[in-house]
Amino acid sequence: MDSHLHENEKKITLHVMIEGGRIFTSEYVIKQKIQVLVNKTIEHFGLIDADKRKLRRGDGTVITDYSVTIEDLGLRDGETLKYLLDAPKPDGPKRFA
Repeated sequence: MDSHLHENEKKITLHVMIEGGRIFTSEYVIKQKIQVLVNKTIEHFGLIDADKRKLRRGDGTVITDYSVTIEDLGLRDGETLKYLLDAPKPDGPKRFA
């Protein structure tokens, strides 16, 4: 019976990288929402531009729903996420007449 309780409190370590290769590492209960991870990262780095940032997995997948849990997303122990400013896409090569 207490193995169920243990599963609910299972923790993993996640890394969140921002500009300049700066990394924030913390431990999370897998049932915690992604919003908790985002909030801790914002607080750790003192970010004031969170509305201009995107959270991405290592493969580049953008995480848009911060209300899902770490477990729901299938994040792995030791995974590194990127919480970077969303750079505008270049319009392609510039051509001069």
